[in-house]
Amino acid sequence: MNRRDFLGITASGLVGLLAPNFVQAGSGLFVPEPFEAETISGLNVIDHPSPKRKTRANRLSTDYIILHTTEGGLKGSLEKNTRLGEANYMVDTNGDTYRIMNPYQISKGSGRSMWRGKTNLDNHAINIEFVGYHNRELTKSQIKNGRKLISELRKVHPSIRNEDVMPHSMVAYGRPNKWHRKSHRGRKRCGMFFATDDLRGSLGIGKDSSYDPDVSAGRLVVADPYLEHVLYGESESTHQKPVAPVEHSDEPDEPENAIELIKKGDSVWDYAGDDYADSTTVYFLNDGRVRRGDELKRQRFNFNVIQPGTRVAVGYTYGGNITKDRNAYEVAGRNWNLPSTIYRLPDGKIMTGDDISEKSIPKGTIILFRK
Repeated sequence: MNRRDFLGITASGLVGLLAPNFVQAGSGLFVPEPFEAETISGLNVIDHPSPKRKTRANRLSTDYIILHTTEGGLKGSLEKNTRLGEANYMVDTNGDTYRIMNPYQISKGSGRSMWRGKTNLDNHAINIEFVGYHNRELTKSQIKNGRKLISELRKVHPSIRNEDVMPHSMVAYGRPNKWHRKSHRGRKRCGMFFATDDLRGSLGIGKDSSYDPDVSAGRLVVADPYLEHVLYGESESTHQKPVAPVEHSDEPDEPENAIELIKKGDSVWDYAGDDYADSTTVYFLNDGRVRRGDELKRQRFNFNVIQPGTRVAVGYTYGGNITKDRNAYEVAGRNWNLPSTIYRLPDGKIMTGDDISEKSIPKGTIILFRK
């Protein structure tokens, strides 16, 4: 469906079904409408609006609640999460609960994520940050108010089951790199204790999944046996260190850094691992061509000889170029203004759908969006 057809449908009165929390902007695309703050029984929610509320798209669906730990104190964490719109809610150690993004908007807290083959879960999940650390207990006040918050959110979204309320560490994954030839689970330990039975019981969310469906299906491999043990209790090496370096901070996987520069002496396997010839690995060649890995493989491209200066993005769909007759919506559909969508301007500048303005996108801009 192109944008003209889409707008025709909305004109017929079906906009509420397709985008229930959007209003039509002058450009013909859609931006979030103001919302009325929800009332949560017995919980005083402090509105602490992110500037991203003005432009951030609404979620495509609401299927999950992802629980995070800030890995830092309130002041810095609240400032960062508010500035970047990385959570819908934040619960402080004293129980104070902050609303950062509106209840239906995307908050880009989970970054590169996967569950049962579905990726980019920020488009489908409410992100809740708890002030604290992945290896420390929550306070009684956090548990009490966190329980109230989760309970009320599930009343609004009754299809969210116990197993759909998950720690960030359970859904985060890493792309192939110089240490891991395959996409892997274990990129973060953020909020990992939200998988333990005692804490889940205290939060009123019951048991979670007993296994990792993406590892079981072969989509991912395990990179952190200790984390796997905490999440599922299955690892034989409870105290074994990760098999290779993995990050355990709560820094999101920023799209702005997704198009990486291949340096002298490096190989494509340092950046793309076994996905070097995949359809979702995109190469920006020095001669100006942009090609998918599978296209280059069919053309018998020599991946062993890669020129320094080549750029590569792993895990993205190549949408193509903005032209006089092809706008952002026609290239990327509803992905056009998602925070995870990348715009590479003709001058090489990288922007995301979070910050782009449709009226100011130069012709020739390339769009990549997460698969």
